[in-house]
Amino acid sequence: MRVTIRLRLPLGLALCAASASTSFAQSALSSGWHNVQALPNQTLIRIATNDSTQTCFLDSVSEDRIACFSAPSHAGVHYEFTREQIKSIRLSGHFSRTSAVVTAAAFTGAGAAIGATQRRGISNSAKPIGVGAAGGLGVGVLVGILVGHATGGSHGSLVYRRP
Repeated sequence: MRVTIRLRLPLGLALCAASASTSFAQSALSSGWHNVQALPNQTLIRIATNDSTQTCFLDSVSEDRIACFSAPSHAGVHYEFTREQIKSIRLSGHFSRTSAVVTAAAFTGAGAAIGATQRRGISNSAKPIGVGAAGGLGVGVLVGILVGHATGGSHGSLVYRRP
């Protein structure tokens, strides 16, 4: 019972940080067409139209059209959309390794700290710290993957939304 209470705070802090950074990343971009024009070629994007959704690599953008390919370097199927067809454009396929590693490290430290408080019947004081760190690392890796996807925009940072 004592361990679950002590895990709530680090887990709550990690989830709050992931939620806040995801919200900040999505609100930092305004949804104007000039954001689409500023994207570099070969950026992996997800275009939602009135009829379908395509994930493709950006080729060119004009005032009223966008062109992209299903594979990098002008390979694959060529798509072209008018600005009126497009509901939204999002970045696609990002993962924040830094956020994942920091989260895993934080959980490892929290596990070691929790392990340091558990000294019942163990003569070697390093053993519970190591066990706590290993448990924290195991949980931290799983939560780190989730946080890395959330902060990296795997759901896609919004670049454009039709007004």
